[in-house]
Amino acid sequence: ALVGPNQSLVGFHLGGWFAERMPAAADALGLLVGLVASGAVRVPIGAKLPLADAAEAHRRLEARATTGKLVLRPWAD
Repeated sequence: ALVGPNQSLVGFHLGGWFAERMPAAADALGLLVGLVASGAVRVPIGAKLPLADAAEAHRRLEARATTGKLVLRPWAD
């Protein structure tokens, strides 16, 4: 609930914007995926946790105790 002065709730919809730019957005996404796949762009992974430890992942995020991406794995290694 919003309580107090100077607080507001604002929503927006980007559907029209994306619809007009879909080919360019698809090209940009394809370029980005290619760069990641080739290793030109690296995504730092700070930790990998099993999905069962999702609560621990949230604790780490809330405590700002992470660096890089925190990956939840739904499969067992």
